Amino acid sequence: MIRSVIVDDERRSRETLSTLLEQYCPAIEVITFADSVESGERVIRSERPDLLFLDVEMPYGSGFDLLRSLQGLRFEVIFTTAHSQYAIKAIKSSALDYLMKPIDRDDLVNAVERARKKLSAPTGPEPETAPGIERNRIALPSFDGLILVDISTIIRCEAHGNYTTFHFEHRDQILVARTLKEFDIMLGDLNFFRVHHGHLINLQHIRKYVRGEGGHVIMNDNTMVAVSRRRKVDLMKRLARS
Repeated sequence: MIRSVIVDDERRSRETLSTLLEQYCPAIEVITFADSVESGERVIRSERPDLLFLDVEMPYGSGFDLLRSLQGLRFEVIFTTAHSQYAIKAIKSSALDYLMKPIDRDDLVNAVERARKKLSAPTGPEPETAPGIERNRIALPSFDGLILVDISTIIRCEAHGNYTTFHFEHRDQILVARTLKEFDIMLGDLNFFRVHHGHLINLQHIRKYVRGEGGHVIMNDNTMVAVSRRRKVDLMKRLARS
């Protein structure tokens, strides 16, 4: 059995999730509940669960505050929230999944199955990966949930104010309500390079570099992307290592 704790300040949400788990997820044992960051920290330190179902917005603190207070303890986290804007932050917190309320039964079953597989896997040194990245995929928040895409298929990311457009090899582009800076942080160590303030490119998809004051690159989708003068030297160093 997977020993689990539900942390949510809404009684009805706790009861609904508990009922769904009892009916459709027999591998889960809900050992206790908590309704705040303070009570959540107390019961998790006491019970040492395998899995935490965690709400984001709670009085006097958030689910992210709770996770920061529990650094050093090992457990998996599935966020349960009505607020889609926290998806990227949840991923950066290495959450196993992110379920939108009202929770869909099939989404819950799939998330629990992922938890079961991960918890039953042989333990060992964890691979060094960028926050929010798992098995070479990235989760992009959409209107109704998350879209999981292979990082290698991303050609470039283009800034549009507080939005970012992802351009891919063999699928339609995706517009995400997050800034390019956030994805620069997530992907910067994974062969991506921000050539100027408006573009983050996948170095694997550069077809050609053309010299100039800063120059420009031609990508595999035939897009010409300018390189800022101050980023030119760093880009040349990165390309030399590729």
